[in-house]
Amino acid sequence: MNIDSFVERPSILSRLDSRLKLILLLELCALVFLPLKTAAIAGLAAALSLFAASQTGFKRASKVFGSVLPVILIMLVLSPLTERAGDPLLVLGGTVVLTRQALDSLLRIGSRFLILTFGFSLLIQTTRQGDLVEALVCFGLSYKASLTVSLILRFLPSLSHAFSQISESHLLRQSKAVRRRKIGETIPSLISALVFALRQIPLSAMALEQRGFGGSVKPSRFHKLPGFGSSVWALAAFSAAAAAFCLLFWK
Repeated sequence: MNIDSFVERPSILSRLDSRLKLILLLELCALVFLPLKTAAIAGLAAALSLFAASQTGFKRASKVFGSVLPVILIMLVLSPLTERAGDPLLVLGGTVVLTRQALDSLLRIGSRFLILTFGFSLLIQTTRQGDLVEALVCFGLSYKASLTVSLILRFLPSLSHAFSQISESHLLRQSKAVRRRKIGETIPSLISALVFALRQIPLSAMALEQRGFGGSVKPSRFHKLPGFGSSVWALAAFSAAAAAFCLLFWK
C-alpha cells in the first residue's frame, strides 16, 4: 500500500515477530492498569521513552512525546483542581493548590498515557504493514478487517504529520496581525489537511484494486509469516519479566 510508517532502522523490535509484538502490547496495556506503585509506573514510562528513542531515533520519539505533551499539560493544570482532598504539598494564601494524592494521581495517569502512546507508536514504526496484517489474521481477524486496521493506524500519523507541515507553511505566509488570531490561522490549515486526506482516497483505492479488492477475484496473498515456534521462548521470557515486575511493585 502507499502508506507505511515503518522506520528503516536496525533495531531489536524490528527483528521480532509481529505476532509477538502484538501479544507484548496487549500485556503492556493490561499491566499499566494493574494496582502497581506509582513510582514503578512512572519508571516504566521513562524507561519505555528511552527505549523508543533507541529503537526509532530521538527525533521520532520526541515527535511522539510532543504530540501528547498538550494533553499532559492539561492534566497538570486540571488535576490539582479536581483532587483537593489529602495531604497538602503546596499552599498559597491559605488555599491548597496541590495535594499528595493529586500529585500521585497525576503521575499515575500521565505515565499510563505515555506508556500506551509509546507502546502503540513502537508497534507501528517497527512493524511492516504486511507483517501487521498477517499477525492480525493469525489472531482470527479477517484479512479485509486487518488491512483496514493497519491502514488506519498508519494513516492517522501521516495525516498528523501533514497537518503540522501545512500549519508551518501557512504560518510563514501570514502577517503578524493574522498570527495573533489563533482560530483564523487554524481554519486554512484544517481545510488543506482535509484536501490532503481526500486526495489519498483514489491512491488507496487504486492500490486496493491492484490487490484484487472490489472484484470477483479473490485477493492474492504472497506474504506469509514464519512459524511462531522461534518466538515462544522470547514470549515466555517477557511474560515472566512482566509477572516479576507486578509481584515486585504490587501496591
